[in-house]
Parts: sequence; structure tokens; C-alpha cells
Amino acid sequence: MSDTTELVDLAVIFPDLEIELKYACADNITGKAIYQQARCLLHKDAITALAKSISIAQLSGLQLVIYDAYRPQQAQAMLWQACPDPQYVVDVTVGSNHSRGTAIDLTLRDEHGNILDMGAGFDEMHERSHAYHPSVPPAAQRNRLLLNAIMTGGGFVGISSEWWHFELPQAASYPLLADQSLVLYPLAHSTSVNQETVMKRSISFRPTLLALVLATNFPVAHAAVPKDMLVIGKAADPQTLDPAVTIDNNDWTVTYPSYQRLVQYKTDGDKGSTDVEGDLASSWKASDDQKEWTFTLKDNAKFADAHLSLPKQ
Repeated sequence: MSDTTELVDLAVIFPDLEIELKYACADNITGKAIYQQARCLLHKDAITALAKSISIAQLSGLQLVIYDAYRPQQAQAMLWQACPDPQYVVDVTVGSNHSRGTAIDLTLRDEHGNILDMGAGFDEMHERSHAYHPSVPPAAQRNRLLLNAIMTGGGFVGISSEWWHFELPQAASYPLLADQSLVLYPLAHSTSVNQETVMKRSISFRPTLLALVLATNFPVAHAAVPKDMLVIGKAADPQTLDPAVTIDNNDWTVTYPSYQRLVQYKTDGDKGSTDVEGDLASSWKASDDQKEWTFTLKDNAKFADAHLSLPKQ
């Protein structure tokens, strides 16, 4: 499995999205909660498709309700133990696309607040859950077609055995993600447990001349920022920046409360780059949609015209 991830917290990117994680409660095939935290994550490559599907649903007065997205391998193993049927559950030795962060389970809610009848419940391992199964009543068939149109319109594809499951077209080409090195950015407060989780990561930085366009409309927080501090931007977070930092040569250990982004500015010699990296994650470009930035403050650094220029060391 890959020891790096590029997972995004859906509760941060889509604050109005309804998330009802079935595996964080007992309403699933195992009959018990198998997630330690109610945190809904998806690979960043699927975010654009999901955003488009959300918009398509809104056009018809509907909204998506998310049941599952990224699923750790340990959780997949528990599902396999509960239902060792490869028609419905992927053996952990093969690896589910959920464990790649490229698959999502969901349904629809109408403008009156009602969950649409799909003719079979989530995690109902039965032929009624199959796409276009003749035993499903016409009204439920239409609802499934609606969901399918919304998701394929966004760029996902469905599977034949589960009406609720959609994934990226090349979902299986992504690596399985190692649970022990899970890197979350943005990282939102858990809705159930471990709300005070603190992340500690070590990152390296070599001072150089950098200029970074701040891809955000949010103001830069100036409070509690000591000299040589790595400062991380936040989206829609009322909390103030108050990180702790220790510096040992080029090894930086930055400790943040949970609802923070942890990224570093990537450099190449004396030339700055607009690529940023999540801790232990692969290269990633800052995005206007994600409203985030990263930079290192020096004594004589000044803000001007949404740029931060750092003096050469």
C-alpha cells in the first residue's frame, strides 16, 4: 500500500453537504460501528466530480446524502468478515476502491426532506440492490435513474451490484492508502469523537526566495505567529491561528489543533514553486476552490497585493 494520501475532508470543502457515515454507527452490515471517527474523506481527484454532481442535484431540488467514502483497510477487513461474498464486498487482499479514496456511497434527499426510496436499503446484500433489477418497483427504479444521472453527470461511474456505489472511471488504478500514515487536508473537527485530536508532523524546509499568490479571499491571520513560523491557511474556520513549533536545523515539527491544514512550500534550489505538499503526501497545487495557502514568515516579510515575498537567506 502507498504510505501517502491525498484525501480531502468533505465536511470542510462542502460544509452544507449532508454526511451520514453508516460505518461510524451500527446501521450497516456488521451491526456495529467500525470507524473510530466520523470523518468523511475522498481523494482530491474526485472532488471536482463530486462538486459537479452536487450542483446537478440542486438543479432538480435534490441533495446528496453521503453514506461512505474513504474506507480504511481495517474496516474493509471487518466488512469481509461479516459478508465474505465477493459479489458485494471486496476481499481486503484485493483492496476496495473505497480504500483508495476513489469511491463513494450515497443516496438522494428530496426538497421535502425525504430520503428517496431506492427499492433496497444501503448495505442490503441482495439482488434487489443490483442496478436495473426487475424486482424493484418503477418508482424506485426512477429514483435510481435519477441518482445515476446525477453521479455520471459529475464524472463518476456506477457498479452493477450496488445502486448506492459510484467511483472514478479509473478508480482501481489508484494505490491503496496506508491507514497508519493517513494525512488529512483540510482536516475538520470530528462530529462524534476525538474532537481534540492534535496532529504532529515533521517537515523539512530550506529557506529561499519565494513568492506565492494567496489563492483565497480570507484575511491572513497575524496573531500568535512567531519568527520563522510555518503558517497554514484555513477556510471558514472561526478559530485563530495559534500553532506551536519546534525547529531543529531543517527539521520542523509543527503541532496544530484538529481543523488545520498541514502543507509545506516545495522549493527547487533558489527558485520558488507553486507546488505544495501535504505531510507525507504527493505534490499538490494550491486551488482557488480550496481557499488555502502556505508560507514561511521572516522578520522583514511584508504583505502586498495578495503576494508574500520572502527575502533570500
